[in-house]
Amino acid sequence: MIDYLMSWLGCAKQHGLSVDYIGGWNERDYNASWYESLKSALNWGGYGSTKLVGGDQFGWGIAGDMKKDSALNSAVDIAGVHYPCGYLTAMTCCSSSSDAQSLGKPVWASENGSQDAETGAAPAARAINRGYIDAKMTAYINWPVVASLYQNLAFGSDGLITANQPWSGAYTVGRTTWAIAQTTQFTSPGWKYLDTATGYLGGGRGNGSYVSYAAPDKSAWSTVFETMDATASQTVTLNVAGGLPGGTLHAWSTDLSQQGKATPRMVHDSDLTATGGTHTLTLAPGRLYTVTTTTGQGAGTATSPSAPASRSPTRTPSPVTARAGRRSTSPP
Repeated sequence: MIDYLMSWLGCAKQHGLSVDYIGGWNERDYNASWYESLKSALNWGGYGSTKLVGGDQFGWGIAGDMKKDSALNSAVDIAGVHYPCGYLTAMTCCSSSSDAQSLGKPVWASENGSQDAETGAAPAARAINRGYIDAKMTAYINWPVVASLYQNLAFGSDGLITANQPWSGAYTVGRTTWAIAQTTQFTSPGWKYLDTATGYLGGGRGNGSYVSYAAPDKSAWSTVFETMDATASQTVTLNVAGGLPGGTLHAWSTDLSQQGKATPRMVHDSDLTATGGTHTLTLAPGRLYTVTTTTGQGAGTATSPSAPASRSPTRTPSPVTARAGRRSTSPP
């Protein structure tokens, strides 16, 4: 398997691809010495900058083993587990272990999702914020990205994009895409979480959550609010401090409150101006909001080709003639 992964990395390199992260065995008991051997192979093969994620299974056993095994701890760069916010749940709570949080290394939800592209949006919105608030996880990886399966198969409608007629080029962008875009379009790799501006609205999970991020040089910042479970509007105030830029703030939102209707897109709301140094924003239930100093976001303008209509086989039935207790069928 290590030979296969090294060959795969070589193929990627030949095509001009730089692979930042690579995982190990998917959802099975891992072998510490195998991870150590893979790390050695990466270093020897010239891929020392490629980070190794382990152990890609359920539960935080990998973190406990890394605490006890210095060689394993040196080999694995990121502790990643699957579905730490619950499998096929609303993802209202996320969890990690004390060992994971004390590793001094990134902790990831290295697989989440497995839900419908439309109805899975609210769970994803919760998990992206609450994964950090509850468990200090700094990545959310959705499975799958694209579902290109027949509709009668399991997971046929899951992912961010569905394309069950790939031969036609037709596809549908699901709500989950926009739930994720409210974070990814307003942050960049290397940005840091701001713990002083992160938590639960009104002190309880039922009102929603908020997570803030800042550029390493503090030149830009964004705050993402989710109100998936709120039952009434609420007003929040933002006071800019700590050397972060103030002035006019840009606000974007996605309405996830109306299931069964057309998939919403992220929209640019009215900018926020400060009054007495404080910005205010009213949050409606069932929505995602991002307040940011950054610009350049958008919902995209690409349009899917039309999906061809389903067709039944066309064959003229053979005429049948009944006669005195016996049937004769003329040639088709």
